[in-house]
Amino acid sequence: MVLYRSPELFISDRLFVVRRGRKARYPVAELKNIHVVCEEIRRGGQAVGRYVGAFAMVLIIVAVLLDSPLALALALLALGGAAAIGSLSTRRHRRTWELRAWHRNADICLFASSDELQFGQVKRAMVRAIEASERP
Repeated sequence: MVLYRSPELFISDRLFVVRRGRKARYPVAELKNIHVVCEEIRRGGQAVGRYVGAFAMVLIIVAVLLDSPLALALALLALGGAAAIGSLSTRRHRRTWELRAWHRNADICLFASSDELQFGQVKRAMVRAIEASERP
């Protein structure tokens, strides 16, 4: 019984077939510990925002110790810049989901996508395939 079909994947009650890239065929009954891994891919702006924020905090401490209004103004400006960089970089991220499993003592990635709808369809098909393979 075919549960999912696309140019890159074929999932039935017996087989999980990867048709693109690293082509492979996995019997569903041999796949163990099937699980989902979700990673957020963020732009480098968040790291920059953290460094600018840390620099601003150091400037604030120096400004307070030196009692310097100019250093305090620069520190607050840098802190505002760090907040802006951090805010903009969080808007530009996407999640990537991976369907992973153990096959013959190797951890493998069966499927990965940043398309939530497509990943959900593949995951549901895999759940149905497991259910079908467990039936007597």
